[in-house]
Amino acid sequence: MGSSDPSIALGYWHLWCDDQGISRQTYCDLSGFEFINLGPRNTPLFNRVIGDDLTATAVVLPVGWKASWHENPAPKLIYVLKGRWAITSMDGQRIEVGPGEFSFGGDQNCSTDAEGRSGHLSEQLGDEPCIQLAIQPRDGRWLNLRPGWLSQPS
Repeated sequence: MGSSDPSIALGYWHLWCDDQGISRQTYCDLSGFEFINLGPRNTPLFNRVIGDDLTATAVVLPVGWKASWHENPAPKLIYVLKGRWAITSMDGQRIEVGPGEFSFGGDQNCSTDAEGRSGHLSEQLGDEPCIQLAIQPRDGRWLNLRPGWLSQPS
């Protein structure tokens, strides 16, 4: 096993549901990168396994796309490849995510508040489509994870 570098951390927003059923967003770090060889003839690099048995889906939010209040149907990491989008949680926090950034959509099982809101709002921003790569496990192991779970060793 290789050595780790605690200075390597990728920031991301974690959308989650608290014990009262309110969606919130917390800024976290993906850490735990190890300096390893990926194969016998490869040059060592820093690597961080996120999970196995995952599904990857390409998603395009066209210009002007806006969703009503909803929950992510399943927990997933959402990487923005091109363009921008915004996410507003039930607590009123609105964040924007752009190219090279990612968020975690883990707002399943939210309550519906007095204003009829449950989950989050999301919308495409700017004059170009937002192209995303969504990654989620094939089972429910990421359901109800709290912020910071990606900082734990895999």
